[in-house]
Amino acid sequence: RKLLDQLMPAVISARERNDGYSLQIDTRRVSVVEAAQWVDLERKCCPFFDFELDLHGEDGGLWLSLKGREGVKQFIEMDFTRLRDKLGHHEGSGQSVSHP
Repeated sequence: RKLLDQLMPAVISARERNDGYSLQIDTRRVSVVEAAQWVDLERKCCPFFDFELDLHGEDGGLWLSLKGREGVKQFIEMDFTRLRDKLGHHEGSGQSVSHP
């Protein structure tokens, strides 16, 4: 729970994917290790998620992708209520729906 409380406010932006969402994480607020720890815990309760951590060397950017089979995207939209403003921000905005 503590990791979730740290991770959600550290989400800078979200990109919609066909099969889920990619979340850009502020590494000044949450470390790569903390994000990986959250993934490790989350996969135990939500084994239907496919997780992907993408660390960019040049800018140090961290992206966490939550994706999976049909229905996972809708689950994310309903369950991750603290991300709703960020998830809705890119819908229909013309931005890329796939990352990376």
